[in-house]
Amino acid sequence: MDNARELAADLLRLLRREQGAMADFLADFDDRRLWLKLGHSSLFTFLHRELGLSKGASHFRKTAAELIRRYPEVVEPLRDGRLCISSVSVRSAAPARCDAELGAARRRGSSSG
Repeated sequence: MDNARELAADLLRLLRREQGAMADFLADFDDRRLWLKLGHSSLFTFLHRELGLSKGASHFRKTAAELIRRYPEVVEPLRDGRLCISSVSVRSAAPARCDAELGAARRRGSSSG
């Protein structure tokens, strides 16, 4: 059982690192439209066809990249795990919900420090 716990903890760390890397990298990659230089018509197409992500995963990451540009304050909560890519993507369609989620993430951050 200990091995399963250790592996689960390792997986969680990897997923958090992935979110942090996305927060640090993907919005800039999209801003600079580097996917065009690789022959893709959009960030979504690059993520799906070049990286082999599912359509859903590509959509969540594309939407998160857009949201990071609009709301730079989501970077830190994404990086430290207070927000996840899918919740940020869903909430970006409703700005009031996004503002509420960001407020909740800020409160979680201030109460844990």
